[in-house]
Amino acid sequence: MKSKYIKLKSAIVAWLYFLILWLVFNYPYWLMDNENADLLDSLIYNSSRSDSGYFSIKYLFIFYIVPFLLFIPYFVHAENAEIVLKYKNRSQFYIARSLQILSAASIFSICIISINIIGNYMLEHAHFLEYNYGIISLFNIFSMICIYFWIGLLYYIILDFWGWRLAFFLTFFLCAILGFGMIYFGLKWTPAGDVNLMDFLIIRKITYTQSMVVIVREGMIAIIIFIIGLFLIDKKDFSLEQSK
Repeated sequence: MKSKYIKLKSAIVAWLYFLILWLVFNYPYWLMDNENADLLDSLIYNSSRSDSGYFSIKYLFIFYIVPFLLFIPYFVHAENAEIVLKYKNRSQFYIARSLQILSAASIFSICIISINIIGNYMLEHAHFLEYNYGIISLFNIFSMICIYFWIGLLYYIILDFWGWRLAFFLTFFLCAILGFGMIYFGLKWTPAGDVNLMDFLIIRKITYTQSMVVIVREGMIAIIIFIIGLFLIDKKDFSLEQSK
């Protein structure tokens, strides 16, 4: 089993990585009078935009997938026959692994969004309170957790049968298709469109109720992929993992 020290260290590394990215993306706002800026010129809006920057769909759903797939193994136990035998059946093993993926998805999402919260609170306190940024962030984090959870589940389903290299490539490729398909090819909706709610909540383009619908939708996708994986786990040959 993964030690708490390894998990903590990987979470700290991830947080520092995203802190550097946030600072790079938002450096023009460090010395600005952000408190008196118009909304469209403010840090709180531009650091949360879905079309560009740190919190954009392109980064959240495509480019951040690479560090996420590198992050998950630090939270998921090794897969071999010896580990599986510790559980009563394969279903119990699969549920335990899924909970570990959920834990990784939650911590990864918190690492990304907590920096946005802290930075905006420190540099734009008035806007932070005016637009209920803390509440907006809470809605967004649940959406992100659901999305990263089902991506992690999908990654491990592919890994179970074709190994980590192909799983890594296919998962990233799928996210790229869904993300770029919506950004550049005019698809009206893909799951990529649900990863950033803050942009639309800040400008009041969607309501909190609509945000809940988005979260439920992504949660349903996660449940469907979870069920598919639960059926497929019985077909995996763990003896092959042990021999590698």
